[in-house]
Amino acid sequence: MSSDAWALAVAALLLAAAAVVEAAALAAGPERAARWRLPGLWLAAAATVALVVALTLAVVARQAWSPFDLQQIAVSLAAATLVIYLVLAIGLKAGGGGLLVDLAVLALTLFAWLGVRPGGSAPDSIQRGLAIQVQWASFIVGSGGALVAGCAGLALALRARLIGRGRELAWPRRTDLHHFLSVAVGLASVALAAGLAVGTWWAWQATGSPGTGDPRVAWLVAAWLVVLMAVWVYRLGERSGRWAAILSLVAAALAVTGLLAVTDLRLILGL
Repeated sequence: MSSDAWALAVAALLLAAAAVVEAAALAAGPERAARWRLPGLWLAAAATVALVVALTLAVVARQAWSPFDLQQIAVSLAAATLVIYLVLAIGLKAGGGGLLVDLAVLALTLFAWLGVRPGGSAPDSIQRGLAIQVQWASFIVGSGGALVAGCAGLALALRARLIGRGRELAWPRRTDLHHFLSVAVGLASVALAAGLAVGTWWAWQATGSPGTGDPRVAWLVAAWLVVLMAVWVYRLGERSGRWAAILSLVAAALAVTGLLAVTDLRLILGL
């Protein structure tokens, strides 16, 4: 097994441990939850380091970070999602569905480790271009923000359902989750917009048209539009948070599908 695969295996183990600790924090009750959540954050931070190490080793082996290497994209998205979650959780001092974030990033890590091989299909002259690198780095940050927002939205839905059934779990406060979600979708909207702007400019300079024909970009445009709807829907009134949570889940699904599954979907559907 290669060195980057070992780093991914370590990250997967740390994320599984973080998910167990976060689940224990939910079950511990409001009074003791904080003592469990701090180790969960430390484990997530250690997993982030392992993912960065794995990505660095993969880049060194390939001699470039490639937006056309599905494994590198998956690891980059996993690391970006964890970094965004940790920054917001520590900065806002509120858990934003940490268990769900850990599970989502664990799924991405397992996909990168076991489900896909390294390698890309674009010429080096394209994938090494600065504009392309900036475009896809922005897309990954935006998709990570959308994924964090989607986890917060799902946490809101689960919280409402379980509390309605009388389950005494140590969920974060509803206002904290809403704040977490709103900041995450705001970050996603800015980052995705930056990626689209840079990509459009580069395509116009290179080909004289606003698009490159990459089907992933169309999915990310759709994710950006849904994220904008989630940002705007907070202004609609009392029930806006529920719609924002639903839209954030849709945006996360579009972003992850666009980054990781569009090529395979087109092959399966014969498009």
